Amino acid sequence: MTSLRSLQRSVGVQGMRAFLVIWLGQVTSIVGSGLTGFALGVWMFEQTGQATPFAMTVLFATLPRLLLAPVAGSLADRWNRRWIMVLADTGSALVTVGAIALVMTDRIEVWHVYVIALLGAICSSMQEPAYLASIECWFLVSSWDVRTAWCRQRRPLTCCSHPCWQARSLVWSACVGSS
Repeated sequence: MTSLRSLQRSVGVQGMRAFLVIWLGQVTSIVGSGLTGFALGVWMFEQTGQATPFAMTVLFATLPRLLLAPVAGSLADRWNRRWIMVLADTGSALVTVGAIALVMTDRIEVWHVYVIALLGAICSSMQEPAYLASIECWFLVSSWDVRTAWCRQRRPLTCCSHPCWQARSLVWSACVGSS
């Protein structure tokens, strides 16, 4: 609670509300992207029964992040960070909606999964540096330790919640599939 009070003093009540909305939205976006990636990987392995297409999905989901990281960081410093985050999150949501539409209509193919993983990774690689850079603007220099604590909580929170949600979805699908 002390951390929350010191954060409130450093950005003000209105700034605190805006920060928490953005922070919660980014956590939700990261969890959703992680669950989508997991579901696509499981679908890929179920359809092909091979590890190579699954590994290719992981490659397409990882390689853009590695290649775009230096460029995305410099773009986040030059462009409007708010618009980068809005466009990246919108792009990620559209990719997810497209994936859901393809699955629901039974039109999804292996190459679709590669494209979905690639586009999702591009959106994510642009969103991350814009988010981290914009958070610094919300806080006074004297409270950067509080900012760092809040920003650092986001990644472990999402990394720890992915396996829980993934296990829950696997158990649920097994129960639904057996009935």
